[in-house]
Amino acid sequence: MKKIKILSYIIIYVIALLPSYLLSDTERYVQARQIVVSLLNPTEDAYYVDILVDIDHNDKVFTKFNKSNAEKNGFSDNDSYCNYSSDGYISYSLHFKNADSSMQIIKNNHDISNQTFVPYRPDKLDMDKNYYLLKEFSPKIKIAVLNKDKKVIKVSDSGYIYKGRGYLAQKSDNEGCIKYEYEKNDLEIDYNDPISVERIVRTLIISLIMFLIVLCIIHIAYRFLQMF
Repeated sequence: MKKIKILSYIIIYVIALLPSYLLSDTERYVQARQIVVSLLNPTEDAYYVDILVDIDHNDKVFTKFNKSNAEKNGFSDNDSYCNYSSDGYISYSLHFKNADSSMQIIKNNHDISNQTFVPYRPDKLDMDKNYYLLKEFSPKIKIAVLNKDKKVIKVSDSGYIYKGRGYLAQKSDNEGCIKYEYEKNDLEIDYNDPISVERIVRTLIISLIMFLIVLCIIHIAYRFLQMF
């Protein structure tokens, strides 16, 4: 009888896990369809922003110089930034095939600059592929900020845009999925990970609460039926 009782408790707890897992997803957002970098509180000398990617010269996405995108942003192959590397991370805008980015910083009223690096253009399949190619070939990225002379003045730590599961999340229409707080040198990437440690902990806590609630209901119902 005791074993049956313990087994019943285990079954109730396991049943409570599924709704608890769903309830624990407090950070479920729409999947981002483009990659936008939000630069927060840049100083006056900040003029350009770029994504740095960890790609090899032998990768199919690498190009020695993306002329069309470089000229669009006011760069040439004579600029020293073309040869810039931060621990192996190089410019996405200048060295990634089909890159179509907006590097020049234009701040809004909230002192935020939203720069689109991978626009959503399903009508231009080569460009739309970059959303997936960037995550495939450089799952970790950095953010670089340059001055008007095209010299790097600050570089962020690296952060994941792909972890083998989950997705980049679009949390706000006013900010991108990648946020870089300039003065604090803080890189934040909105990422929805279905089996993150935080979510597992939330699931266990919620399921425990639900389990205890169900036990209380069963206990009260049992006591109530004993009255008849």
